[in-house]
Amino acid sequence: MEFKGSVSRVNRTLGDGADSAIQLFRGGEQAVADAHARFQEAVLRGNVYTIQSKTTTVTATTDISPLPATTGRAGVAIYNPPSSVVNLVVWKIMIASISGTPGGCAYLDVLDNANCTVANKSQAINNLTLQTQGQQAYSYAGAVPGNTLVARMLKPLGGPAAIALGAGNNSVEEMVDGAIIIPPSGLLALTWHAVGISHVYSSSLTWEEVII
Repeated sequence: MEFKGSVSRVNRTLGDGADSAIQLFRGGEQAVADAHARFQEAVLRGNVYTIQSKTTTVTATTDISPLPATTGRAGVAIYNPPSSVVNLVVWKIMIASISGTPGGCAYLDVLDNANCTVANKSQAINNLTLQTQGQQAYSYAGAVPGNTLVARMLKPLGGPAAIALGAGNNSVEEMVDGAIIIPPSGLLALTWHAVGISHVYSSSLTWEEVII
């Protein structure tokens, strides 16, 4: 199939329903531009959710990577149950350290067969309706019940070093942009390098649920 367009620097204004040649750059590349905000279409479809924890204190080895079996606790976590008909496409994760001394950076841990339960499930917010409804995923802010296997560390997130928090930027926002996808039976959890001293932080995780 031959694909042709028109090389032009002229901005055209067309009416609704009008036919037009595809506009090209001089190198033959198709000219494209954002029609709307980056995440607008997915949010408008009602499939995007955010789980958050306002105040969490890293207090025990249960919070430390790798996430322990049975007693594991996460700042925020999402679990895709086996009965789910969607994949969880991770968009972004944010951590804001509030006070204390971190034990080191944060991590993302994963399990491919977590077997978590609905107990202790937190309600995520739908980014369109602003209601706590409709999600397929189980989301947690704290204890992650039912995970009978030790998780694996997927990647570090960065954040404050193991020194007392002071003035300045003590937060990190990771734009995952779909580079991590949680299939049915999979778990993603925010953990830490070590306990630290009275380390208090807030966190959030945003994902899109895409039908398999």
